[in-house]
Amino acid sequence: MGLVDYSDSDSDPDQALSEPEPKRRKSSTASAPSRTSTTETTPPTGRKPSLPPLPDHFHDLYASTVRQSVVDDPSLHHGRKRLIPHVVGNWPSHVYIEWHPSAEEHRTLVSLIQHAQKKLRGEATLTSLLTSDLGAPLPLHISLSRPLALTTAQKDRFLEAITTGIRSSLVAPFYVKPHTLKFWKSPDSNRTFLVLYVHPCPDPQIFSSPPPTTTSKAQTTPLTTLLHRCNSTARSFDLPLLYQKNGGSGPETDEDAFHVSLAWTLDDVPEGEEVIGSRDERDDKAPLDEVHGWAVAVAGVKVKIGNVVTHVGLEKGCAGGEGEIFSW
Repeated sequence: MGLVDYSDSDSDPDQALSEPEPKRRKSSTASAPSRTSTTETTPPTGRKPSLPPLPDHFHDLYASTVRQSVVDDPSLHHGRKRLIPHVVGNWPSHVYIEWHPSAEEHRTLVSLIQHAQKKLRGEATLTSLLTSDLGAPLPLHISLSRPLALTTAQKDRFLEAITTGIRSSLVAPFYVKPHTLKFWKSPDSNRTFLVLYVHPCPDPQIFSSPPPTTTSKAQTTPLTTLLHRCNSTARSFDLPLLYQKNGGSGPETDEDAFHVSLAWTLDDVPEGEEVIGSRDERDDKAPLDEVHGWAVAVAGVKVKIGNVVTHVGLEKGCAGGEGEIFSW
């Protein structure tokens, strides 16, 4: 995929090194009118145009890391164990909403992890999910499915079904707002995660106070609607469901379960309690105050099957953007 077109001469480093720089022409003020001299010696005031931004789908091309082993070797993954054993013909899959924090947001999230680490007083060690082993920023996500294992015969039909379910949900692009930082024990692994819980917000300008930590059972939001469609598709393929109450026997979903994972640990940590309140008792700063002012735009859903990521966009102008379906 071509991002920027360059001329052939720019791509030849040997030529660039061998050719000397042209000599700067001396300006002659004696023979030229004053107006012409001023024009030639005054630098241009316009700034050089910046490179065009990367397209949204560019990140999907590099969403998977290089496979280091086909067997479960926790030593290669900081002690983590593979949730889905590698089986030839099976495709590890996941449905999620992706978030690429800005540089400023990234710094704030790093600060939250540092505050949480101090709260643990050395009794546990947190491993950040914000950067790769080489220090590059990583995208975060809000899960809409459990870790899934699709067979070769299922993967194409699953992608078609999940795409149809998401697009027919009539969910328009929306925003989510972070509000609470807690530790959460994963039911699928031996890890405990430091998570930032999120709620949908209809208007990114509404930041006067954090949203309520509990919601009405009858309330329907874009997140719950998308989750219901994903769970319905997973159920039709006899796959595990996400955040389904009563073990999946009931229709209700825990609205307060949606979160973004920031770090993880294999050690025992106090689960369920707020790690950082709106104001730290030993600090004049309010670590979460800045986070409460964020609005994370959700324009689509990612479906990852094996190492292939498909972006399913939410249609602008669909019902639900202004309360026609969703009650906030």
